[in-house]
Amino acid sequence: MQVPNAEVDLNLKFPGQNNKQGIGSGNFNPNPKAEERRKLLTAKAFSFAEKKRVLHSASVKHQGIWLKWSENTIPFDFSWNFLIWSSNSQIIKFVLSYSINWVKTPDLLQLWGIENSGLCQFCQNAKGTLHHILSNCLVALNSKRYTWRHDSVLLHLKTALEALVEARNIKNDTAQSFPTINFVKAGAKDTKCTKPVLTPSLLQGASDWKLLVDFDQDQVTFPPEILSTNERPDIVFWSVKARKVILIELTCPAEEGISAAQNRKKTNPLLASHLTNSGKEMDSEVPDY
Repeated sequence: MQVPNAEVDLNLKFPGQNNKQGIGSGNFNPNPKAEERRKLLTAKAFSFAEKKRVLHSASVKHQGIWLKWSENTIPFDFSWNFLIWSSNSQIIKFVLSYSINWVKTPDLLQLWGIENSGLCQFCQNAKGTLHHILSNCLVALNSKRYTWRHDSVLLHLKTALEALVEARNIKNDTAQSFPTINFVKAGAKDTKCTKPVLTPSLLQGASDWKLLVDFDQDQVTFPPEILSTNERPDIVFWSVKARKVILIELTCPAEEGISAAQNRKKTNPLLASHLTNSGKEMDSEVPDY
């Protein structure tokens, strides 16, 4: 306990900020009681143990892959309540194994000495890693496995976006006005502005918003009143009154390929349009682990 004790003493003598609230925010107690100090020691000991586990994970070639994408993704809900009430235990099992690259893929079976070949069973041309099977196999691409996954996510988005557009049109943003900020003297109360200042919505300013969602089996035509083109973005919002068009592109890569897919969409619009129009998409090549 000598190291945690020293760390706690250092933090008490030279306090710092571990959030974005600004220097001096919150309550700071330079002389904690024995019970409060025990809590500080416990928290510091846990932080040391967590750093040790992360360093160990980073040294593991296969099971440490989650460190490469954990900062760019929303963590999966592994809470005890969710695991108990989940309707599909096989999905939970797969997600847990996938997060640490422990799915029984050909490359791992070869590594364990169970199989002689570690090649992908679909294409037989590349190493059958988890990333390759889920996002980088040409056979899976041409058989539209990735298209099905992409359109399944798109279908969920369509349901939510249709409800959003309908609610926004009913609300009729054109008649909505936001309150102004009134400056008051110190200690006085503002009696004029009673409503909070809201952040304007992208769908604000009109009540004629329309929505198009493009699927491989249900292809759409880009609104000709806006532009005559063969391009088919995944999602299109447009309003004639507001003279606005909102385009959304959906990509469903593996977690470690999120940054590369985002850059590809932004820097290579021709490639993005081709992939969208053909209904096919897969990750660019990344090192297999």
